Amino acid sequence: MDQLFTFILLLLNLSGTLTKYIYVDQKMDWLEAQSYCRQNYTDLAPVSTEKDVNKLKQLSGNVTHHIWIGLVRNLPGNENWRWSGGEVVSRNFWAENQPNNCQGNEDRGCMQESKWYDATLLYQTTFFCYSAEEKTWEEALDTIYYDFCFIEKSMKNKNKKNIKII
Repeated sequence: MDQLFTFILLLLNLSGTLTKYIYVDQKMDWLEAQSYCRQNYTDLAPVSTEKDVNKLKQLSGNVTHHIWIGLVRNLPGNENWRWSGGEVVSRNFWAENQPNNCQGNEDRGCMQESKWYDATLLYQTTFFCYSAEEKTWEEALDTIYYDFCFIEKSMKNKNKKNIKII
């Protein structure tokens, strides 16, 4: 009975928004990274939950430098941070003594080893994008089947060395 209940919960979770995170191992400033993500995916990645943090940490592997995420403060000196897509930040993972705006123009956010740091938008670093799609239950099943096939195929053919998807 517990297995049936778990299976039904899994199926119910298949409808709605499917989100994929992408690590792009190319250094760009925040605006270039945002433009790249919007042209190729949805946007720079929001990080709203511990699950998101863990996915991004898994994607970036052993990378120890700062990585752009979609965190932005629109007005200098304003402590209200938003995601690149306009959503309000509901939970934060700031490192100790962050945000500190030490250069007076640190109004973008990056992540290093699960913690957030503010930075100037001109800083050049790698970044996380995300792709979000609204799916019906049937479409979600098709996507999951396709993704499993895609993962298997991509493991055999590793042409894109600087992009990881999860």
